[in-house]
Amino acid sequence: MNAKNNGMSTRMKANAQKRVVLLGGGHAHVEVVRRLGRLALSAQITLVSPSRYAPYSGMLPGYIAGEYAFEDFNIDLQALCQRSGIAFREGLATGLDPDAYRVQLEDGSWLDYDILSST
Repeated sequence: MNAKNNGMSTRMKANAQKRVVLLGGGHAHVEVVRRLGRLALSAQITLVSPSRYAPYSGMLPGYIAGEYAFEDFNIDLQALCQRSGIAFREGLATGLDPDAYRVQLEDGSWLDYDILSST
């Protein structure tokens, strides 16, 4: 009976929705969010960033010169995630428990993951 229960639990885990946590709203994760959103995967994907806005560094000189407004050179991560069907959490990761596959946020909450990416 024990082996049967273990096999069933393994199958259930294999069929469970994968949890992907992306730490940081940098250029790489912005592109990951865009592409994963287009794929409409069944995974549960969460982007965690300390700020809702991520500056596009290539446009910073133009912003300083007065050629661009704040909205022109900043990516609204929350809006991007919403359009892509991905959860957004504004906050900072403060802890990691790799044995339990979870990351702690500054508000004390934990996010469980199967796949973790940090930029």
